[in-house]
Amino acid sequence: MNFDHFLSHLDGQSWSVRNKSFASKAFGEWQVSFIRMGGKFQLPGSVAFVVCVRRRGMRNLEQESIEFEKEPHAYPFKLTLHEIESGDFQYRSKLLRYDHSNHPVDSDWSLLAAHLENTIPAWLSRLTREALITQVRRFGESGYIERIWLEDLK
Repeated sequence: MNFDHFLSHLDGQSWSVRNKSFASKAFGEWQVSFIRMGGKFQLPGSVAFVVCVRRRGMRNLEQESIEFEKEPHAYPFKLTLHEIESGDFQYRSKLLRYDHSNHPVDSDWSLLAAHLENTIPAWLSRLTREALITQVRRFGESGYIERIWLEDLK
């Protein structure tokens, strides 16, 4: 399954695939988004991306609640493929800098598809609003967006 097939697969699994740079799906009260990074993050023949997770309805830096938020900074969780594979789903304050994954366009994307459809929803089925509040308070940096998220989570 190359990158184009990956996007077609997501589309067939009820994801909203806006273009080759953004796909999103709601899992209950949570939104999971595949966000392709552009510009300096791009390498020839590969796709730079981050998988983002937030509670639906959370506001962004402009304090707007946008259904299909394309800005990674508006998400508490910005996950690399490595973090997903290792099950590392603890909140970490990644306000000013976060890692991303690079995956070759023509390589096999089926593992990421499986994680988006199985691993992440299984984790989200156990993640509560209260648990996210606790994690942001404990591991956050009292950043502007973290304060907005805590307001939204109350």
